[in-house]
Amino acid sequence: MHILLIEDDLDLGRALQSALKVEGLTSEWLRRAVDAPATVDATTVDCVLLDLTLPDGLSLIHISEPTRPERI
Repeated sequence: MHILLIEDDLDLGRALQSALKVEGLTSEWLRRAVDAPATVDATTVDCVLLDLTLPDGLSLIHISEPTRPERI
């Protein structure tokens, strides 16, 4: 499973990415929510782990709507 992690806090982001790796999951870490749509379009992402307290975090709620249903 490939996780897209969106977290601006360096320590928390590193810890989460490390924990995901220990669990056998791959992940890509972004520090800005604005970068997520391009990553989702370019990469197969199974799950998005989003920090909703990011300044632009709530703007990504629409990501949950599949733009490419064939990938679900």
